[in-house]
Amino acid sequence: MAELTQKLADAGAAAIVFDVLFAEPDRTSLEQVIANAPPARRAALTRALGGRIESHDESFAATLGRTPSVLAVSMHDQTTTEPYPARAGFAVAGDDPAQFLRDYPGLATNLPALTDAAHGVGFINWLPDGDQVMRRIPLLLRYNGEIAPSLSLEALRVAVGASTYVVRASNANGAQAFGAHTGLDSIKVGPVTIPTDAEGQVWVRFRPYDPAEAVPAWEILSGDADMAAMEGAIVLIGASAPGLM
Repeated sequence: MAELTQKLADAGAAAIVFDVLFAEPDRTSLEQVIANAPPARRAALTRALGGRIESHDESFAATLGRTPSVLAVSMHDQTTTEPYPARAGFAVAGDDPAQFLRDYPGLATNLPALTDAAHGVGFINWLPDGDQVMRRIPLLLRYNGEIAPSLSLEALRVAVGASTYVVRASNANGAQAFGAHTGLDSIKVGPVTIPTDAEGQVWVRFRPYDPAEAVPAWEILSGDADMAAMEGAIVLIGASAPGLM
């Protein structure tokens, strides 16, 4: 992951976005292998290495810290108390948008070292319609009352280099609701203004799948990919195994 991220950054990717949760230490990292080895072999390996070894997670965190990286979190209904790892501020015009957003009491996040290093952190939750079809995606939700951005919104923010979201809701200048509290109107990210519905969602414009836009990670690592295509792009990294949906 560290090598993949660095190669994408070197190619000029505007944002490198992981649709993956790194919630546990890498079990293939050498210090983990040593820790799980039989005691006699563990001591011999420790002596042979002659000092502290940087773990895979530490290497990945260092790479995330020097690249335009965005990590995912997932909200859920089991209460947690850790604060949301916000990377951007919110400026509000009009009504308080928090009252129109769904609130979750729980948060599943990444290893602290990875979270601390990332330049963006966004949720990957989606809210299906009553027939369980996904037609809209939320750009904002709440975690224990605090407004949080989606992974896609954070990807855009990091790509354009913005530090603040501007959220317009009912009764803002130009979005008059004559005193009624009708919900959100739009979210501004750098030079981009995104119209939303009252709950901060956008309609998904589905289109045919284009295989040319999916690049196997191994091609990036081996040098076989067209790296010129990565310059200025928002690169999403995720699982493609069918069983993982």
